[in-house]
This record gives sequence, C-alpha cells and structure tokens, in this order.
Amino acid sequence: NMWIGTFGGSLNMFDRNTGKIKRMHSKVMGMDRSIFRKIKNSFDHQSTIAATSLEIFKIKDEKTDSILVFPRNPLNANITDFIEYEKDKFILTATTGLFSLDWKSRRLTQIVHPLRNNRFFCIERDGSGNYWAGSQQGLVVLNYDFSLHDIKRFDAKMSLNSANIQSIIKDSIGRMWIGTTTGLFVSQDQEIHTVHSIANSELPTNIRDLYFDRNGTLWVATEDNGLYQVYQPSVLFRHIPGMQAYSKKTQIQSTLEEKPGTWLIGTRNQLYRYKFNSGKFDKIRLGNTGPDLVLSYLFKDKNNSCWVGTQNK
Repeated sequence: NMWIGTFGGSLNMFDRNTGKIKRMHSKVMGMDRSIFRKIKNSFDHQSTIAATSLEIFKIKDEKTDSILVFPRNPLNANITDFIEYEKDKFILTATTGLFSLDWKSRRLTQIVHPLRNNRFFCIERDGSGNYWAGSQQGLVVLNYDFSLHDIKRFDAKMSLNSANIQSIIKDSIGRMWIGTTTGLFVSQDQEIHTVHSIANSELPTNIRDLYFDRNGTLWVATEDNGLYQVYQPSVLFRHIPGMQAYSKKTQIQSTLEEKPGTWLIGTRNQLYRYKFNSGKFDKIRLGNTGPDLVLSYLFKDKNNSCWVGTQNK
C-alpha cells in the first residue's frame, strides 16, 4: 500500500486491494493545522512514524498516538525531518535547530552545537552511529552521544559549509550521499567527493530528494532541472527523458518505486506514474482534489502501502 503526506497535514493511505484512498488525518488532533513533512518505518519496523511541522505520531493497525512537539511556538519552530535512533527515542531537525525527543517521557531537549539555531532540513545515521544533519548553512555531524564530530576534512573537499543541504541518504555499503543547492556529494574513504555527470552533461542543482531503489540505483529529484539516475559503481548521471517538461516550475517533491519498472513522481502540483519500458508519464488523480493541490511526500510501508501527503487535501 502507498502512504501519501501533504503540506496541510493530511495523511492518506492508498489500499492496493480495494483501490481506494483512506484518509487518516482526522484521527490525529492538530494535523490540519500544520504541514505534513515525513513518513518512515519505526525503529522496530512494527509501526509507521509520521511528522507534520508541529507534531509527530505513530500509526499501527490504523491506530494513532501523537505528541504535539511545539504546542506553544513563540519561535515559529517547525519539524522538517526525524530519525528514531532507538525505540521511542528520536532526533528531530527543525527550523530552529536540532532536538532530542523521548516518546515515553514526552521530553524535548535542544541539542547544543555550533549551528544550533540554524534552519535544518534532513538527518541520516551512518554506519558508525554518527548523525549527519543538513542545514541552510552546511553539514553538522554528531557523534552517537550528540557531541560534535570532527568534520574539518569534509570542508576541505567541498563547500558544504555554505551549501543549503536538503537531503542526505545512506547506501547499502555505508556511503553517505548529500544533495545540496549546488550539487551532489558522496562520502567515501573518510572524505567527501563531488559526484560528476556524464561528459558535457549538466550537473543537477537544487536537489530536493534522494532515493535508492532495490537495484541500488540512486534517484536524484531536483526542483527545477528534472530527474536523474546515478548508477554505481561508475557514479554517472543519466537524465530521465521527458521529466524536464513536468518538473520545470513545478518542483519535484518526492519519488517512490511503486514496483520494478514503475515509479511514482510527485511534483508540487501533480502525481505521475512513469513506466520505463514505454518511457511514458501518466497523471494520477487523487480523489476529488482540485487544481490547488500541493503534494509534499511519498512513502511505502512494510506492507507495500503507499502514502501521499498534500498541503490542503
């Protein structure tokens, strides 16, 4: 099944068996007030964890339990991403810094580091247990105990100290891939390298989302320059033909492998299904939504349910 999150806090599940979309957002207080951000599997893979801009909650067997993280919000803090590093223990990235959250005690604590008041967008855990957080002003790497990791060697190889980092993802052999407004980077052998494209082709910039499919191919979604694939180990870009026409001025928000050979691509105002054997794009209509639909995130849970989030539907 497919899970769909929206900018307006709406959470929907598309059931493959019935072909119908179930709306989940009414079961969680406050979701209509905020922007839907992320959906992930829980640490123990027994439930689905989702977050709006103000709230984080668990879904198991269509039952929900939630925490309003920023109930009184004088600084206008908003959640942008999260990671559950142990059962019921989270690190949250937000527009006002990094926070740790204990689900059982409901305790929220700001993590102290040099960029603690910066705007953060994403977080990922590497194979050594360190946490990589991307911000508006560069990369922060924390040790397992939240102390600051030595990343001076990274800055010598790239301008991440001034890059706007929107997405970080770990591959199957432990490399960390970093999507920024200036390009794509990968960590390997304790250093970070720029990922180059095929000769004379344009390097993608304004990277919005990174996703690995089951074949180990990295998909790079950009806001205004289409969709790319990165093949390993050669690490070469391939531009997906036809996607530029759909992504120009519409901004790719999220990508998802629906099944082998078929992908779902969510732009800001439309959801598409792309089939590789034909190279064709088909528009997908989500219920009775109108032209003001704003799509934000796609996610597939352990039952192959696909979830779609939008802003106002």
